[in-house]
Amino acid sequence: ADGAAVGAFLAAGAQGLVLAGFAPSGATPALAAALRGVRVPVVSATRAGAGPVFRTSKAVAAGWVHAGTLTPVEALVLLMLALATGLDPQAAFDTC
Repeated sequence: ADGAAVGAFLAAGAQGLVLAGFAPSGATPALAAALRGVRVPVVSATRAGAGPVFRTSKAVAAGWVHAGTLTPVEALVLLMLALATGLDPQAAFDTC
């Protein structure tokens, strides 16, 4: 992924993004660059069949929220609920 979709999602008014990364939640260099500095919550989830998202130093430095053991779809639902209710996304995912 070259990150072009990130710009399109943000231009369309996205209030948050879920990264369905490669196990264990990695992003391609181009996608990671596109996500750097975005002003909406970015939730890092993995498309692996099972297991938690690893907290990499790059993801932590970027301020990404970690989805724990949630699938990308589950992470999207929790992010939408957090945004709709005004709950801090990091606080919502800290319970996972």
